Amino acid sequence: MTDRRGFLIGLGAAIVAPRMAWADGSGARRFDIVRDGSDIGVQTLSVKRSGDETVAETGIQIAVKLLGITVYRYELESREVWRGGRLVSLDATCNDDGTDDFVRARTTEGGLLVDGSGHQGVIDAGAAPTSYWSPAFLTRPTWISTQTGAPLAVTCTDAGEETIATGAGPTLARRWTVAGDLDLSLFYAGDEWAGTAFAANGEEARIAPVALGPAISHLFDKG
Repeated sequence: MTDRRGFLIGLGAAIVAPRMAWADGSGARRFDIVRDGSDIGVQTLSVKRSGDETVAETGIQIAVKLLGITVYRYELESREVWRGGRLVSLDATCNDDGTDDFVRARTTEGGLLVDGSGHQGVIDAGAAPTSYWSPAFLTRPTWISTQTGAPLAVTCTDAGEETIATGAGPTLARRWTVAGDLDLSLFYAGDEWAGTAFAANGEEARIAPVALGPAISHLFDKG
């Protein structure tokens, strides 16, 4: 049986193919999603910066099969808009194996106003979404689920360097352990997001980049 919460926590948010080729100030990256050695999905991330605004589009496409039959399906699309290091808006839709989730969040004077399937109300204006693409998110104590809009209290701890497998071959990356309302590990090669590891029904699942370029971390304006 597929552990849905395991997928939700590990994937958080992150996979949709870029809809167009962006010019200067943009980048796109593709990831494989692997569970117990088997490919179960794909993730792509597209980021564009124009002036003081950065737009990141992410999504998820997963199909877990047993004896050739799909037993679990997950699809998510998400769009973030940033200005001056603050999340201005977040819009996302998700189909979690037949269950529809959504997020619509907008910045206000009092904080980030969230209308989501998992939360309605105002949360910390400095919250970061669970798309993980900038290491600047690691310093923020509150994240927002890109699936449901729920606020997540987290702590991120530097667990040191290790060599991880990527589509570009073995890559030296730094592991960050995330605890609290999430339980997973994030990897960064320099400032570039190099993947995620998390438990799914007693097995390890990984999100690993097909390539580590082009660079995208510099497109985030820390404000």
